[in-house]
Amino acid sequence: MQIGYFVEQQYTGIPEEAVVENGGFFGLPNRYFDPQRGSELYARYLEEYLEAERQGFDAMALNEHHANPACMSNCIAIEAAALAALSSRAKIVLLGAPLPIMKNPLRAAE
Repeated sequence: MQIGYFVEQQYTGIPEEAVVENGGFFGLPNRYFDPQRGSELYARYLEEYLEAERQGFDAMALNEHHANPACMSNCIAIEAAALAALSSRAKIVLLGAPLPIMKNPLRAAE
């Protein structure tokens, strides 16, 4: 058996009333996104994956939800490339790049 680590990469700090008013995380306007906070969270999540590898996890699993607050990951191929450069042992698992919505064949080939 192999054990993988996965985190949704949620963007934190959005007022709860904005989420309720919008009916959920999808479709929230960009005004709630702070680039500095987003950068800090991306760095944190990458470090969490690397810590999982150091702790003995066999894999780091990435998922893509097109940059909504429930999952900031926008392109798992880019994150996988970063983790490939930073990690040394763990497998990198891509849980899903949604092919039906891709318009660029090069994006699908990633």
